[in-house]
Amino acid sequence: MLARRMLPYSVLFTLVLGGLGVGGCKAFMEKLNGGDSDDDDSAEEEEATVPVRVQPARRGSVETTVGSSSTVASLHQVDLIVEVSGTVVSVAVEEGDPVKKGTVLATLDNPLARGERDRTLASFKKAEEDLERLRPLQAQGFISENEWNEAVHAHGLAKTSYGQAQASLDDTVLRAPFSGTVTFRDIEVGENVSVGKRVFQVVDMENLEVEIHLPERHLADLIVGQTARIHSDFSDLSSEGSVKRIHPTVDPATGTVKVTVGMEQETTVLRPGMFVNVAVVTATQDDAVLVPKRAVVYEDGEPVVYLVREEAAVRVRIGTGQEQGDEREVAEGVAEGDSVIVMGQTALKDGALVSVQAQTE
Repeated sequence: MLARRMLPYSVLFTLVLGGLGVGGCKAFMEKLNGGDSDDDDSAEEEEATVPVRVQPARRGSVETTVGSSSTVASLHQVDLIVEVSGTVVSVAVEEGDPVKKGTVLATLDNPLARGERDRTLASFKKAEEDLERLRPLQAQGFISENEWNEAVHAHGLAKTSYGQAQASLDDTVLRAPFSGTVTFRDIEVGENVSVGKRVFQVVDMENLEVEIHLPERHLADLIVGQTARIHSDFSDLSSEGSVKRIHPTVDPATGTVKVTVGMEQETTVLRPGMFVNVAVVTATQDDAVLVPKRAVVYEDGEPVVYLVREEAAVRVRIGTGQEQGDEREVAEGVAEGDSVIVMGQTALKDGALVSVQAQTE
């Protein structure tokens, strides 16, 4: 009974195979048996290829640096303190104004100081007239030596008193002690200011310095005059300086040596008070092989890059090296012009097939 039921399906199967022919029959049987065609092999090979982007390794210079962080300070920074009390008559500057040495910042009025100057000036003029009147008499011997000496002494005292009074009156005019920028102002027209009040601050914004503390193991590498790179991470501003002073002793509490780096800025880039990173250049290698830092991956704690050779990824240990900007020095394993994978390398294995999508110079 079962054989009778299977007979129509067997006849149908035979008819289908006959219609397909030999090639079709073979393909059909492979499909039926779970076999793969050549198209499937190509698809799997295509899927196994990893798309990557590359960039050529290049030769260039790289610097060996040692650094630390600190705060920028001005070489010249002065607080102006009132030395003679008075009423504020005028204020000529605001915070942020640039000033030249001797520029009038504010003027005070002190009648007592002005009156004392006038009184001492009159006394000085009289003493000078008396001295000039006695001079020919003294030359002819008509007055005693003692009388002449008293006149000379009186003239000297009058001159000193006048000089002191004039200096006090001059102090009612507040002037910039050097060229710089007004960074603080606490004085208003009509205000009565007392002796000792801080009314202005003037800062030299061009001549700056940074004091850093470096580990004593680097002391032998430091020399006065070495170039220093100074950068602010917060404002992304940079400037250059040079080592001005190296402290002769090492701080036993911290094991560091103080190094002063000076800057001379023609334009205001970094400003006093900024927190900056300072890197002192202790050596320069002019013929180093460089790769992009983004190409470097760490496997088992060591830096490696992947190169493209014959459409396959090759894992290369690059050893220790200096970093400079967006590049890193390669100690071994990479030659100038090698195609370094910069995108797609994190998922690669040594020997994996790759497909270069684009190359950036």
